[in-house]
Amino acid sequence: MVLNNYSKQNPEIKAEPSNLAYILYTSGSTGVPKGVQIEHHSLYNLLLSVQKLPGLAKKDKLLAITTISFDISIAELFLPLITGAELVLTDSATTKDGSALLDIIKNEHITFIQATPVTFKIMLEAGWDGLLDMKVVCTGEPLPKDLAIKLTSRCTALYNMYGPTETTIFSTGKQIKATDELITIGKPVDNTLIYIVGDDGQQVPEGETGEIYIAGEGVARGYFKKPDLTAERFVADPFSGNAGDRMYRTGDLGKVLPDGDIQCFGRIDSQVKIRGYRIELSEIEFILSQQKNIKEAVVLSLKNRAGDLRLVAYVVQTSSKTETAATEIQGWKAALKNSLPIFMVPNDFVLLDALPLTSNGKIDRNALPNPEINIDTTLSSYVAPRTKLEKMIADIWSQCLKVENIGINDTFFDLGGHSLTAVQVITRIKNETGKRIRFANFFEYPTVEKIAAFLENDKKEPVKSLVAIKPEGTKVPLYIVHGNGSTAFKFMNFAYQLDTDQPVFCLQAIGIDGYVEPLDNIKDIAASYVSEVIAHNPHGPYSLAGYSFGGIIAFEMAQQLRTKGKTVTMLAMCEGYVIDNYQLEPGLYKTLHRIYTRGRKFLFGFYLLTSEPKRTVRFKINTLKAYINELAGKEVMKEDKLDLDLEFIDKVAEIHHKAVSKYRLKPYDGTVYVFRAAKRSFFIDDFVNLGWIPYARSVKVLDIDGEHMSIFEPPWNKKFARLLQQTLDECNKGLVYESAAGYQNIPVAVL
Repeated sequence: MVLNNYSKQNPEIKAEPSNLAYILYTSGSTGVPKGVQIEHHSLYNLLLSVQKLPGLAKKDKLLAITTISFDISIAELFLPLITGAELVLTDSATTKDGSALLDIIKNEHITFIQATPVTFKIMLEAGWDGLLDMKVVCTGEPLPKDLAIKLTSRCTALYNMYGPTETTIFSTGKQIKATDELITIGKPVDNTLIYIVGDDGQQVPEGETGEIYIAGEGVARGYFKKPDLTAERFVADPFSGNAGDRMYRTGDLGKVLPDGDIQCFGRIDSQVKIRGYRIELSEIEFILSQQKNIKEAVVLSLKNRAGDLRLVAYVVQTSSKTETAATEIQGWKAALKNSLPIFMVPNDFVLLDALPLTSNGKIDRNALPNPEINIDTTLSSYVAPRTKLEKMIADIWSQCLKVENIGINDTFFDLGGHSLTAVQVITRIKNETGKRIRFANFFEYPTVEKIAAFLENDKKEPVKSLVAIKPEGTKVPLYIVHGNGSTAFKFMNFAYQLDTDQPVFCLQAIGIDGYVEPLDNIKDIAASYVSEVIAHNPHGPYSLAGYSFGGIIAFEMAQQLRTKGKTVTMLAMCEGYVIDNYQLEPGLYKTLHRIYTRGRKFLFGFYLLTSEPKRTVRFKINTLKAYINELAGKEVMKEDKLDLDLEFIDKVAEIHHKAVSKYRLKPYDGTVYVFRAAKRSFFIDDFVNLGWIPYARSVKVLDIDGEHMSIFEPPWNKKFARLLQQTLDECNKGLVYESAAGYQNIPVAVL
C-alpha cells in the first residue's frame, strides 16, 4: 500500500550556530570517558581555518585513515566535502600496514594525509625513502625532531598541528621545515587565543613556562552531563575583557617564544617533586629529544632501594651509533646541564630499541622496564675504588646518597648530592678519618678520586671563601655574596638558570666550616673577599650581587674595589636591604626610632596575618619550631631549603648579625640594582627601594617572584635569573671574559 498523504511543504529547519554538531567521547589523561560537546560554529570555524593552514583545495586527494572515535576523523570527512576535494577511505587493517599505505598513496596519487607520528614511523620502516607530492599533517602526539627531519625530505610540506578535543580538533599549527631548530606547535588557528598562565592565574611573560589555556571559537560547550567537570576545565576568560567568554584549561605546559610560536612541553601532570623541587618531566624530555643521536626519549621518576626518587631517562637512539654508550650518555648529561638546572638532569639512562606503545599509538609509560636504580656499570665510565681511602669514601657516598656501585670518577652532584647529603658526608668522613672537609671541597674535588687525593695529601690549604659554582663561560663573571648563614649550595641551581656562557662564583662565609674564627667587622669581611676576587680575576671589571645580609658586604666590596682603582660594572641587591636604625648614631633618637620601628613591625604582622593567613601562620610556626629546637639543644634543619643550621653556621650568623648592626654605609657613586621579591614574610623599613635611596647615585628596582627565602629556588628563580642576566648583559656590554688574563674592550663606562 502506498501512502500519498505526505505534506508537500519542506520541513522548517531552525539550525543555529550554537546547535550541537557532535558529541565525541574521550578519556584524555584521566582514563574516565567524557562526552565533549562541539557546536556548529566551532566546527565551521575550524574547517575554514584548516582550508588555509595546512590548506586543502579542490584538486587535492585526502587519504582518511583515522578511526571515527578520534576527533581528527571529523576534519578528514568534512574538509573534502566543503572544498570539493576527493576523499579516499581505508580500512583499519591497511592503516597498520606501512607498505599498504605507501601503495595506496602512490596508486591513488594522494596529496594530503594526517596521522599521529606512529603512522609515519610505520611508513618509514616500510621503505618510504623517496619524495611524494603530498602534504603531511602530524598530530595527536608530539612530533619528534628526528622524525620531522626525515619527513621534510619525503613530502612537499610538513605541518605540526596541536589541539585537545575540547577545543575542536586543532587549536594551533605550523609548517615545519628542515632548518627549524625547535619543533613548536606554531601559532593559533583563526579566531583562537592562546594564554600561558602561571600558578597565580595571571599570564606569564614571554619565555616563561605556564599552563596552556585556549579561548575563542573552538572552545566546546562542555562535557555531556558532567557539570562539575565542565566548571573545572572550562573557566571564565579574565583576559578577553568580554563578559561570558570562556577558556579551556588544557593541562599542558608551554611557553611563547620571541617569534610568537608556542613551545609545548606536554602534560602538567607529569610534574614530580624531588628534594623539594618541582620538576616537569616533559620539559626534560623535550630538551633530551633535541640532542644528538636521540630519536625518542621518556623520563620517569623512580624510587631506588632506599625509597628516594631519581630521574631515569629512557632513550631510543638513531641508527648512527658512532660512540660508546658511556661516551654518549656523558655527552647528553653535559648538554642537559647547559639547558636545565642540575636537579633536572636524569641520574640514570636506559637505552631501548623502541618505546612501548598503546593500541592507539601513544607511548605506554607503564610498560617501560623498571630497572634496578643504580649506576649501571655497563653504561657509565665506571672505575672501581682502588685504595682503602677511595673505598671508604665511595661507601660513605653510597650510604648518604642511597646509590650503589659508585666509581671513582662519579661526581657528587651527578649522583644527586645536595647540601643536606654534603653535611652527612662531612660528618661521616670526620668520624672515620678525624679529618674535616669543607663545603667548598665538594666543588673543588667533586669525585671520589679527587676528594681521596685531597685527604691523602693532608696539605694545609689556605681557607678560601671563593667557590666556583659555574666557572665556564665567556661573559663577565658574577660574584654572589652569601646571605647570613647560607652556603654556596643555595645558589647552585640558580646559576644554571642563567645563560650557558655566564660564569658564576660564590663567596661563602669565613668560619662556616669551623676551620677559622669568623670575622666580626663588615669592612674586614669585604676586604678578605675583595682580595680573593682580585686574586682570581686581577684586571676586572667586577659584577657583584649580594643576597640578603650579603648585600651589605657586596656594597662595601664595591666601595673597596673602587678605592683600588677597579671598575665595578654591576652592584645588585638580591633582597638585600638596609635597616635604618643601624645607620643612626647612638642616643635618644636612635632609641625612639627603635621603639617606633617595633610598633610598625608588630602592626605589619597583623597585616600579613589578614592578607595571607596560611603563609604567615606557616612561617611563624616554622620559626617557632626552630627556636624551640634550638633551646632544646637540637640540630635545626631547614628541610625545605638548600641550607641548614649547624653549630658553625649558627655561630657565624650571630657574629654577622652583630657586625652589620655596627656598619655605617657611605654613599656609593653608582647604580644599585635592587631585585625585590613579590611577597614579604617580615617587616623592613622601606618596602619600595629596600632602603638604598640615600646610599646610591641611583637605584633601579626590579620585581621578581617568590619571597625572601625562596627567590633562588624554582619555580620563582626563572624570572629572577632572566632579569639578572639582562642586567648583567646591559652592564657588561661589549666585554668578553678571558679568565685570569682579563677582558677585551677595556676601559668600560662606570654605571
